[in-house]
Order: sequence, then structure tokens, then C-alpha cells
Amino acid sequence: MRTAPSVSSMWSTVSWEIAADIAALPLPTNHVIDAVGFLDADQVDPLMYSRPYCLAAQGPISQRPYALLTEALACSGRLAVCKVPIRSIL
Repeated sequence: MRTAPSVSSMWSTVSWEIAADIAALPLPTNHVIDAVGFLDADQVDPLMYSRPYCLAAQGPISQRPYALLTEALACSGRLAVCKVPIRSIL
């Protein structure tokens, strides 16, 4: 009689192996900042500033569009609400 492997043996993978598998996935949004909306800076709850994420352009191709966006936001007093892929291994 065959039995199925136990759950603990199925999930006994070293975390770095999982990280390598994730890094190898061809994700088209891996290096994309998706602006989903814009709002006035005074509309943001001050508590949201307690854990900010600082983003910057990576590589020469993205530097000009990023600079134009940040300059336009600074001149208008508005902020962008963005979706950013963040990967963390627990």
C-alpha cells in the first residue's frame, strides 16, 4: 500500500532554493513602478510617512522618465500612489 508523503517532508526546502527559483522567473513587472493614481500631498495621512519606501531609477534608460515624473510631482504638490513589486523571503 502506497502512502502520500507527509506535508513536512514536501515543504522541507531551504529558503535560498526558493529565492533562486523566484529570481529565475521571467516576471515582466519585476522592475516596474505602476502609478495607479495621483493626489494632493495634504490628503495623505501623516501616519503613512512613518515607513516610506524610497525609490530611484535603475539604469540609464529609466533615469529621464523618472526625473520628469519626480519634477512634475514636485512642481504640482502632488504625490503618486504606486504599486511596486517587493519580494521578501520569510
